[in-house]
This record gives sequence, structure tokens and C-alpha cells, in this order.
Amino acid sequence: MPYRSVLHALLVHLVLGGVAGAAHAADEPSVPAVVVEAGDTPAGDAGATPSAKPRADVKEEGEALEPQVADSAARTAEAGPLEVRDAKGRVARYDDIRQLRPELFLVTKASGPSKAVRFGVIRAQGEVVVPLIYAHIEHDADHHRFKVRTPGRRGAEGLFGYLDENGRVVVPAVYERLERVSNMGDEPTCVAVKDGKFGYLDFITGEVLIEPLYDALVVDSLQVDAEGRGLVVARLGGKATGKSKSKTDQTDKAGGGKWGVLWTDGRVLAPFEFDAVGDVSLSQEFVVAERRGQLVRLRFNQGAYLGASEVRPEYSSNFVPRLGSPTDPSPLDGLYAAADYPTMKSAWGASRQGVLRWAAMPSIGIRGHRAHVAFGQFANVRLPLLPNDLAIETHAGGFTMMREVADAAGAPAPAAAATTPFLTFALKDGALVCAGCQTLGLPVRWLKVPVEAPAPFGGIGVAIHKAGPEAALQVTDVLADGPAQRAGLQAGDVVLKIDGDDAGGLTSEQARDRLRGAEGSVVVLHLSRDGEPLPRPVRVVRAVITLRH
Repeated sequence: MPYRSVLHALLVHLVLGGVAGAAHAADEPSVPAVVVEAGDTPAGDAGATPSAKPRADVKEEGEALEPQVADSAARTAEAGPLEVRDAKGRVARYDDIRQLRPELFLVTKASGPSKAVRFGVIRAQGEVVVPLIYAHIEHDADHHRFKVRTPGRRGAEGLFGYLDENGRVVVPAVYERLERVSNMGDEPTCVAVKDGKFGYLDFITGEVLIEPLYDALVVDSLQVDAEGRGLVVARLGGKATGKSKSKTDQTDKAGGGKWGVLWTDGRVLAPFEFDAVGDVSLSQEFVVAERRGQLVRLRFNQGAYLGASEVRPEYSSNFVPRLGSPTDPSPLDGLYAAADYPTMKSAWGASRQGVLRWAAMPSIGIRGHRAHVAFGQFANVRLPLLPNDLAIETHAGGFTMMREVADAAGAPAPAAAATTPFLTFALKDGALVCAGCQTLGLPVRWLKVPVEAPAPFGGIGVAIHKAGPEAALQVTDVLADGPAQRAGLQAGDVVLKIDGDDAGGLTSEQARDRLRGAEGSVVVLHLSRDGEPLPRPVRVVRAVITLRH
């Protein structure tokens, strides 16, 4: 609401004894009970009528306060402070007032020899909600909280805490830092630093979830759910920096100490015995870690640690031969790994140095006239925005990747000219050699990965996938003329039950084991399709499955 209207409404309220003002308030947001210019009304004269002079330098609702705070002392000298009188006639003077909610206002005032700015909060009736004692107040409207910072002493920044909208302390102001898990998510949690040690707390309830005992702590919105519950990577021992660690800086060998993985209730899952821990995500069932110079695979399932095992090769393109692929594949078909990163250890090292965005061996998967790529894994490449699936045009001794062309406005070009040559690869001595990759910052040589044909097994001929602990168990592919296809299963079906048992709590690997079995045995599946459960369970007779590459 413009402050010219605010002052006009207040003047009417004073002149007509409040009747007209009450009617006006039904159409306008609430305002402080009395706002007048300094010197217009004697501080002790509760019955006087102020002369309403608009303040051009007062911000409208929602506008940033910071530019005004910087010169508040100068403005006070020029124009005088705003005065707010409550129902009892008591007057308080402020340099700035900003509306937060219809009944809440942020106020500031520069005081003392240093003219330090202090923040507080008042209600529309002039009642003080948060006293004018804080060096800064940040309003979290979504969570109904005030993040406050106390004045620092001898050059220190001050300490952080949280209040509710009634001014009650939720998180005491004893922390050097309070950092939200995400600036975009709804998680009501933050990393808390106290005496240089890291912990984790809920700023809605004030509950300390992880005591501030750790020398570093890593958590972000990929590691936790909407309630802020999930996996946290922490370090014990070594040099305490007092700063949160980014994911690409979790090795920190120079600082010493050991890394481990916690649940957000403080339970230790993976013990503190690792020199580094890779990126953790709730949607993954494993994470790569380094222990005494060797890479290991830490496995998790719904908040439980299943142990460490040997690291298997992980490829960035996530290329998996499709079930039912042709028995006569093209000579180019297969998986190609960048020669610059021939092992998981080399990819791990590159991810720790920030060269690769995640620890997997960079790869290109070729199948027919399509290439599956993950060039976004390279942190310093100079590439246009690309999909992961690109068309290719084969030619003698190689192929050319094609990319879509957009017009000047960013819209796709007409179908007749929708693609243009992007990168050309030649097959030489079993390796793909790229023309133009070096200029873009991509590896030049890509080596074909030998693939051993898997042994036949008893199963139903489906590929299944589960994106995360809370995700559905989905059929992603069905073997042509296999048992599942003959029984009516389709790609996209969701498996609800296996032999009468709920499949929602199973991992992809556990579900795969349940679907496999002796040739001729039967598995009964409850499925949903397009969001609706199928009316009857599906009986599938297992057969010998042979995967072709």
C-alpha cells in the first residue's frame, strides 16, 4: 500500500474518531496505528492531529530495504525519523518501516555513536514483536520465521538464531552460521555452526537433529527429502575450517580426518574411516568412497547401511543394451569410454579436482542410429545445450552426431532443416577418434568397452528400474516374444506386488532377484498401467532368458 495512502488513512482515523478509519481498513492492508513526521506532533500529546506529509523515500511493500539501510543516518538528518504511536499514546521513532504481512512491519533505526543500524518487528497497532536489538532480520514468510543476527563484538559478525512471528525464540542466537539446505526447496532444516563445529537442526521445531560435533558437513536438497530427512556426509578430525564443504571438496586430504555418512537423526551409518566420500543422493542406492587409496562402493537402503564392496565400472552415459536388441548389430554398436579416463580411479580423481561433475567413466553409447551421451559431465566444455540422446548419420568408417538447430528466437527450426552436423567420429583400430572434440574441451579418443555375453538365466524378460526409495518400481523394457510380453506386460507398467508381497519397499536388485527363478516356475504380479491398477493379477511363467549384445 503506498505510504501516501497510509498517512491519509491515519489522518482520517484521527479526525473522525476511528469510524471512518475502520471502514477504510477493510479495503487496505493494516498499517501502524500512527505514523507521523518527527516534530509534527509532540511526543506526549496523544490527542493531537498530525500533519500528514508523504515520505517519498519510504519503500513500498515488498521492496528491498538494504539500499535504504546504507544511508539511513543521512536520511534521518535530512527528513527526520518516522514516529509510531501505539494505542496508549507511546511514541517510537524509526528510520524505515517495511510491511512484511498485513499485521507485521520490519523497522530499522540507526543509533549510538557509530550510527549502527538495528532491526526489529512491530505489529500494526504499534506493539513491539521483536525489539530493536538485532543487526539484521530476515523474514522467511513461507515458514513463518525470522532469522536474526545479533550485533558483533570487536569486529565479529554476531551470532544467528530463529524467532517465530510472535517474537518467541525457536533457535537461540548462539550459532556462527545457519545455512538453509536449499534456497529453492521447502526443507525446514539448516546446517548450524557453533564454536567452529558443524551440526544440523530444524528451524521450525528448534530440534537439534545432529549435534555440532563435526569438522565438516555436507548436505543439500538431493540428499534429503522435503522434510529435510536423509543422508549427510560429515568429517571427524583434521583441520576445522568453520566453513561448509562443497561436494567437489570432500576429499580434503590436506586437512586430515576421516569421512563418514550419517542419517539426519544423528545416527552413524557408514563409519568414519574414509579419506573421501563421493556425491550422495537419496535416489541412489550406493555411493563411491575412497579408503586407504582404494575405491569402494557404499550401499544404502532406506536409511540402512548395507556395507562396502568393490567398485564396479560406472559409465556416464548409463548405456545398457536394450533387451531384444538385434542379433546382427551394426559394427559401430557398443559402449565407448574416453581414453583419458580408463579406470574408475582416474574418473574419481578428475571429479575431486572439478574436471568431471560426477565420478563415472565418460562414455558414449551407440545403438543403431542413436548415440547416448553425457557431455554435461565435463565441467569446462564449451557446448550448446544438448539432449542426452542424439541422432547419428553413419558413413564409411564412422558416423556424425547431429544436433537440433534453433532459430534466432530459440524455437526449433522446420523439420526439413531440424538438424545439423555436430561432431564427426572415425573408427580407427577399434577406437573412435573425434574431429572437433579437442576444440570443445572433450576427449578425442574413445575406446570400445569389451562386453561379455551374460550367462542364460531363468526369468520373465523385463528390465526394471526404481529411481529412488520413494519411487515406483517400473518396467522400462520388455523382451520381444519373452514370457512377460506373452503375458501382456508393457514398458511403463508399475509393479505393485510380487507373489502377493508389496514391491514398494524393494530395491531394483531385490525385485530382480524376486522375478528370477527356475524355468517353468510361475510368478504372479499385480501391476498398474497409466496410473490405474489392472483389474486382475498377471501370471508369468519363467523361461530361460538369453541377452544378446
